[in-house]
Amino acid sequence: MGVVIMALFSFSSGARGGVKEPNVAGSFYPGEEAALKGMIEAYLKEATLGKEVPEDPLVLIVPHAGYIYSGPVAAYGFKSVQGRRYDTVAILAPSHFFSFRGAAVYREGAFRTPLGDVTVDTATADALLAGMPGFLKEAPEVFEREHSLEVELPFLQSVLSGFKILPVIFGEAAFGDLEMLGSKLAMVLEGKKALLVVSTDLSHYKGYDAACALDRRTIDYILDGDAQGLWEEVSAGGGNCCGIKPVVAGMSYARARGAGKGTLLKYANSGDTAGDKSRVVGYASIAFSAGAAAHAQTAAPASASPNRNNKEDAMLTRDDKERLIEIARRAIEARLAGREVSRTREGSAGLDLKRGAFVTLHKQGRHFIRPPVSGRRPDGGGGRDPGPPLSSGQRCRAQGYRHRDIRPERAQAHRRLEENPSRRGRRDRPKGRRLRRLSAAGRDRDGLGP
Repeated sequence: MGVVIMALFSFSSGARGGVKEPNVAGSFYPGEEAALKGMIEAYLKEATLGKEVPEDPLVLIVPHAGYIYSGPVAAYGFKSVQGRRYDTVAILAPSHFFSFRGAAVYREGAFRTPLGDVTVDTATADALLAGMPGFLKEAPEVFEREHSLEVELPFLQSVLSGFKILPVIFGEAAFGDLEMLGSKLAMVLEGKKALLVVSTDLSHYKGYDAACALDRRTIDYILDGDAQGLWEEVSAGGGNCCGIKPVVAGMSYARARGAGKGTLLKYANSGDTAGDKSRVVGYASIAFSAGAAAHAQTAAPASASPNRNNKEDAMLTRDDKERLIEIARRAIEARLAGREVSRTREGSAGLDLKRGAFVTLHKQGRHFIRPPVSGRRPDGGGGRDPGPPLSSGQRCRAQGYRHRDIRPERAQAHRRLEENPSRRGRRDRPKGRRLRRLSAAGRDRDGLGP
């Protein structure tokens, strides 16, 4: 019997031109209008902005976790635009469920929340799709399970009126493509009163002090407008920013619009809001304003960096990905046949990167998984060691594969953790596997993986 190694997804296709129903109403935020409106109003009232409020915000970077965790921080960003007029709000968010190359645009229809429907700006979506046809695609199915874009909508509905949205979700992308997309967005939104909302969380499941230090570095790169530095920091494992791709695109857009540097409106983590301090998720609200145009002139363009890394976020080409599948398949076949797994040196820079790797098998509807290879840093420092080269990690995961079945009830336990990152009771722990390992392998919905 042959074994096929591949990523399988099931989804219900979004209705073209119709109304897209919410994915996470009732879990990430209240599903009832009155409760949702009351929660957001309370967060906005508690958000006290000082003199640092930008005069004319062009870009907001805000978090996307459950409201009880990130809502108090997101409120600072959205309060900075409260009562302003925007024709179009472009929302850039990372994909947590679908693996694909490029970015997906929701072209037509409307998004529904308990506060009402928000119409998609079809004309602008068409112009953007035409601007980067090899990178952008119309793919409404990518939006069906995603929370990172949806959770921004009720806040927008609470502080703005009369706007349309341009929803974009990012898959795998090269740094150069992201910068180009930012420039294209500036072109298609020229002449419009537009706001760009970038959705991302920061560090994930670190201790409180370690998270604050790590997030400070990430935030400094963003405030300085150093997209290249941020990209390299996250790529090297020294930072954590699950929305790194939309953030880079958003920073490119800000620079094209003359807003080279950002303003920090609020930082906190889940240990400050509703969780314990042993394992936290970081959140920030940052604004880029046209008033920062003077700073934009001092921000070095990304192309000037001698260490420019124009590989994909996962640093893998299509050939690299096919080679990883081949490595895993041969390792499993050798293990089953009782043979030694041959080791060859890979000629690809991407496969030599030190990254976590996991192998998932799908057989007759059953899911078997080996979690990522990683470990503590050999120098005893904080954080986790990025592990062996990706090719070796893939071989190791496949060879050491256990026939464990991830059944639907385990997926439900995983979803409960995503909605509440501090919940780790027996009810939410899959049998035979610690839930945090499942989260590490499955990219949870609180932004727990880049």
